[in-house]
Amino acid sequence: MDALCWAANKRKIEGKRRREEGNLAALARSARTSVRSALRRSPFLLMPLVKAVVEASEIAHGARPLNELIHRAGFWALVFLGLTLAVTPFRQILRYGGLIDVRRMLGVGTFCYIATHLALFFADQSYDFAKFVHEITHRVYLIVGAVAWIGLAVLAATSTDGMVRRLGALRWRRLH
Repeated sequence: MDALCWAANKRKIEGKRRREEGNLAALARSARTSVRSALRRSPFLLMPLVKAVVEASEIAHGARPLNELIHRAGFWALVFLGLTLAVTPFRQILRYGGLIDVRRMLGVGTFCYIATHLALFFADQSYDFAKFVHEITHRVYLIVGAVAWIGLAVLAATSTDGMVRRLGALRWRRLH
């Protein structure tokens, strides 16, 4: 009798796993949007860049313009990271599955702002890699940021439809 229950439970679990993988594959298919659709949603992510261009004169005439750009990129990266993390609870509260498409776009956009923040910091260190590494390894908040950047780099690199297929739906979902 125990063997029959075990076999039935195993079939039930395998069926559930297959359905989850199928649902994630369907999700990946639905997430493929046309370039036109992506361009319609991307102005939201480009607004901080537009704001910086509008305020370029003010930034350029400041005491440390590069430092100002570093802070702006970091600030907007944190704003977009917060929005990205808020998508899942909002999706569950509002019971609107379409927000999942927005989450991937926001996550990749967040990574772009963080990568820009890091590149500007590298430029602020006069493109001296030794000085760059020394600064990061000797300040706790920079170590935390570097570890977070590595984690986000992995998530951004695996956010493509091709990576969903290569990793398999279940492993991709665990990672993300």
